[in-house]
Amino acid sequence: MHHRWMGSVAMDKVGNIDVGYSVSGSTMYPAIRYTGRQTTDPIGTLQSEVSVVEGNARSKSQPMGDYTRMSAILLTIARSGIPAST
Repeated sequence: MHHRWMGSVAMDKVGNIDVGYSVSGSTMYPAIRYTGRQTTDPIGTLQSEVSVVEGNARSKSQPMGDYTRMSAILLTIARSGIPAST
């Protein structure tokens, strides 16, 4: 079972919504993912979850997946397909 926490939400001026959050579980390293809905999506639904960063090791000195932040700028980047490191 994977757990999701530390969510943050952004909505742009036309009503598109994205939610970024951390994900982890006993069978995976911490990751950062997002989902959202566009104004044309059915009410009460979210699109498929998308991975922004998948963890690949446990690290006490460089925690990964502890924090997320969503903003209208990040929402635009996420929807454009530009890699998160850009």
